[in-house]
Amino acid sequence: MILPNPVPSAVLKYHNKGGSIQQFFGENEALYAKHTPDTPYHSGIDIAVPKGTGIYAPIDGKIGGLVRIQDTRTLGGNTTWLHSHDFLDDNITKKLILGFLHQDQIFVELNQPVKEGDKIGTAGNSGFVISGTTVFWDDAPANVGVHCHFSIAPQLKVGSGYKMIPNYFGKGTHDPAPWLGLGTKYEFLKDIYPGKRGYD
Repeated sequence: MILPNPVPSAVLKYHNKGGSIQQFFGENEALYAKHTPDTPYHSGIDIAVPKGTGIYAPIDGKIGGLVRIQDTRTLGGNTTWLHSHDFLDDNITKKLILGFLHQDQIFVELNQPVKEGDKIGTAGNSGFVISGTTVFWDDAPANVGVHCHFSIAPQLKVGSGYKMIPNYFGKGTHDPAPWLGLGTKYEFLKDIYPGKRGYD
């Protein structure tokens, strides 16, 4: 399954190749181990766009979780969690939990059904944001570090519930790049983490 770009105005290439992606999955382990020890790695991809840029549902589903900015000092700031409908992957029933973090505005409500292409929010810089080497909690200064952190957590259906599928770090979030059709898994990591196997 290949998902459409959740930020259609962004170019899904690494920033040093003319794209909007500032950070891929798994990068900067030491930095995240220091500031977010429960998640000691980058758990998604950061898509840098101007504040207020639209974020759109890349799949049908329902809103399974929301965090709003009044819940200060949260990692993701304004966050939406979109739960896909069940689907078959190699004859195994799964679903996806998609995260959209650091939003400026959220346009959906908890348990709201959404369709692919629905506008669910806008990019911002709420929550834990790093710009250059500077770390900001709650809200970064105006227009500093604005991006959409996009994460994916595949879940395995077990009976009437779901089970986390662990990644390389033993956590639930997986690399979004292959789900977005961005080429060979982990190709960008070969020089960063030589000798490591895939992260999911």
